[in-house]
Amino acid sequence: MTLKAVIFDGGGTIWDSMSVLYDSYIWAFEQLGLCKRNEFPYTMKECNALSSLKDFNTEHGKARGFLAVFLSGKSMQSIMEKENPNAELNRLVEEMRAKHEDFDSKAEKLGKLLTTYLYEIFDDTKYPLCKNAKPTLEKLKERSLKIALVSNRRKKSTLRILENHNIHELFDVIITWEDQKNPKPHPEGVMKAMQLFHVQPENCVFVGDSAVDIISAREAGVRCVGVLTGMATREILEKVGADHIINDLSELFEVLNIHD
Repeated sequence: MTLKAVIFDGGGTIWDSMSVLYDSYIWAFEQLGLCKRNEFPYTMKECNALSSLKDFNTEHGKARGFLAVFLSGKSMQSIMEKENPNAELNRLVEEMRAKHEDFDSKAEKLGKLLTTYLYEIFDDTKYPLCKNAKPTLEKLKERSLKIALVSNRRKKSTLRILENHNIHELFDVIITWEDQKNPKPHPEGVMKAMQLFHVQPENCVFVGDSAVDIISAREAGVRCVGVLTGMATREILEKVGADHIINDLSELFEVLNIHD
């Protein structure tokens, strides 16, 4: 079928939020008194992998996941190497919840700290764009394709990022946290974008960097492309069923068979 619309995730796909997210984890752990800044035990790659998982993509989801791994003393790698890391991490959360009476209250505080860092402390104008993001959007626009953004980020912050890079007008539709009753991995946002475009799933493709993105697209019946500029590793994207995996957005034209 003819491609009519391309739907993108935001952070990790259009703008590069990885180092900012990593800083938020370190800052929140220190603020909660779990460890000092120079003692934070996880690498950015490990944190990204955990944060890309289905049940651990939101700030409060991440807080539960990070706290469970930290309290268990297990290595992040041992979780990610499981056949189903999302299920393994959920199991570990329940194990730590049973072992630590204050687990839920600590996780709640950690989640609030992560949210505070992202939406109150960090300056949205400091986010760089992902490699080849802007030229890719411009080329898609030149080909008269409809372009949407479906992000779990708050609207005000999302618009500030897009406007700072002068790319907000390249999107025909922008769907953020406030526009969805059920954010990703639920397919609501993707389906809403298709409805606004009056296109069928076979005429769409979704591009994202996390397991949450791929699950959302698959649930909506849309072909999905995983991009390696953000959270998930190639292995995670493969496990959740990405139809294609690309290194950055410049490779999108090849996998979609769009040529000059």
